Amino acid sequence: MLRLSSAVLIAAMTTGAASAEGLYLGTGFASVNAEEPGYKYGSTNILGLIGYEVNDYLSLEGELSVAISKDTIRIASTNIEIGTEHMAAYAKLALPTAGPIKPYARLGMARAEASATVGSTTVSVNDSAFSYGIGAEWELSEQNGIRLDYTAADYGVTDASVLALTSVFRF
Repeated sequence: MLRLSSAVLIAAMTTGAASAEGLYLGTGFASVNAEEPGYKYGSTNILGLIGYEVNDYLSLEGELSVAISKDTIRIASTNIEIGTEHMAAYAKLALPTAGPIKPYARLGMARAEASATVGSTTVSVNDSAFSYGIGAEWELSEQNGIRLDYTAADYGVTDASVLALTSVFRF
């Protein structure tokens, strides 16, 4: 499903790439958290965003985050450094308003990877899940904005959430 979502996102972006109107990029920071039975952990991530505004109500987005700071949890007498990274494809449904604040909801698929390091050994697991969220963008100008959004996903045993602050540049 993530491959299909990614293919649709790429196709939609490349069809409008000739004029680049509607295309936007973003960078920011995210607090990525996960909860499993008995454990909570998270990481601070750098986030990259690429999107295409189909119309005032619908945008297609791709997102990627990479951990820059991981949590340390203690199991028995061993410290384990653990963090998460993700990539996702979303349909963003916006509520056009007259002011500079634009609320939105996002629905899509996310693929996350949690990696745990003990000493020099690292173990990773990854999974895909339906992802959903809400947020708002403060449009500073026609080209620049700042977004704050909260996105969640249920990976079965693991519940994950991402709180992101992202700057956006429109072409």
